[in-house]
Amino acid sequence: MTNFDSGALRRYRFSRGMTQKEFWRIFGITQSGGCRYESGRDIPEPVQILLGLVLSDEGEAQRLLGKLRAEARERRDIPRGELHKEA
Repeated sequence: MTNFDSGALRRYRFSRGMTQKEFWRIFGITQSGGCRYESGRDIPEPVQILLGLVLSDEGEAQRLLGKLRAEARERRDIPRGELHKEA
């Protein structure tokens, strides 16, 4: 899994002219949570996955998604489609 550098995340956000609230909302994270991550707190794996999918180039995002799907298939206890809402 990609480990994101807190300083690099902050610089990336600044380079886009985004506030913490605007940037972290993309990932479903509160401003205060994003502030903690930018201050060096450990970023949970699910958040790192989202960061990787959104901030990586297309090839890296596809590689990450493929890895996640493979891991999910190995652990799957729930039959396919059981979690989807019926139309």
